[in-house]
Amino acid sequence: MRSLQGRRRPQRHKPYPSRTVSIVVPFPPGGSVDGVARILVQKLNETVGQHFTSSKIARVVPPAIVGANAVAKSLPDGYTLLVSASVHVINPFPLQDRSL
Repeated sequence: MRSLQGRRRPQRHKPYPSRTVSIVVPFPPGGSVDGVARILVQKLNETVGQHFTSSKIARVVPPAIVGANAVAKSLPDGYTLLVSASVHVINPFPLQDRSL
């Protein structure tokens, strides 16, 4: 007969999101990516609740790479998301400074 003492009980997870989710938009306000992000944040807030905000990182050059890098280095907990265009895949190749 097996002992139940050493068995783990399933943990209850908090509902997602239990805190504010930051959506990083590394493009200037008013552009197409920003427009999509605004609609996405609005619909998420209507559906899930007031837990989603967007952050702009358009003051630095190149913003798409810096934004994608910031999200990649954030905690892998699902509370930092990226809305971007495919340009962030192509941009690293012409750059000389690969430390971004």
